[in-house]
Amino acid sequence: EPEDLSGKPYVTFGVTMEPIIGKWYADKHPDRRVRRVNAICQSIARPWAQASLDYEVRDGNRWGVLEIKTARTSADWQGGVPAYYLTQITHYMSVTGRPFADVAVFFRDTCEYQTFRVECDQEDMATVDLAVDTFWHDYVEADVMPVLTGTSGEASTLPSMYGRPDGEIRFTLDPDVAQAISDYQDASERERDAREAKT
Repeated sequence: EPEDLSGKPYVTFGVTMEPIIGKWYADKHPDRRVRRVNAICQSIARPWAQASLDYEVRDGNRWGVLEIKTARTSADWQGGVPAYYLTQITHYMSVTGRPFADVAVFFRDTCEYQTFRVECDQEDMATVDLAVDTFWHDYVEADVMPVLTGTSGEASTLPSMYGRPDGEIRFTLDPDVAQAISDYQDASERERDAREAKT
């Protein structure tokens, strides 16, 4: 089960600040129409692709995505929107068909506010769409557990915790946990076989 982050101070802060930053953005841009989105948006062409938008904004005759963020420091934002958020808003633009996204961010260390405009990039969108579609078809629809892998570079959490000199990641599992995983995999196979037999 994933860790419940709802009570973490930084999560609570972000949730509390979202409408404040949304209003801040609207006040800074009185020529734009800002609208809260209280729905999960779903792609018509690719219904597995969904997006939970914070807000949408109309700038001139175009509607775009408005994403609200809080960040500890502006250091990661010196070159613009960081890649991990750029991927998210590119996905949101793909799902909604919006041609641009504004990212309004509040930096906690300086109490400064900044807005970044990102225009839709078709090449980036195709790359993100391919990754989403591949994951959906190869893992979710196929009911296949993704292989556990670490990442390279500074963010190599798993290898740093469990790595070996040969680069492999090894875990020592409690026997009860190992048995539960094995039982789950067996049950999944039986379920798949039963579904095929039913069909």
